[in-house]
Amino acid sequence: MVRPAPKTLGAGRTAALGDHLPPCLPDEPGACGQSARSHYASYCAQLKARAQVRIERDLPEPDARITGTVVYDSHLQRMRTRLR
Repeated sequence: MVRPAPKTLGAGRTAALGDHLPPCLPDEPGACGQSARSHYASYCAQLKARAQVRIERDLPEPDARITGTVVYDSHLQRMRTRLR
């Protein structure tokens, strides 16, 4: 299934994330009652959790702690600054 491109608000800004997604995911048997935005938030949370597990599992200490906190926090702060 090809998803449509996100809506733009001009000057390169995009509409609220998840607004362009279908109301239910392709593997669901029918309408689940959740909004596309709720699905998107759930997907992002799962992705974040999987990334954290990979960092903790695949990197030896103390690299995992540094990457999982210090590097992650600095990237997160930069992304938040760019989104404002």
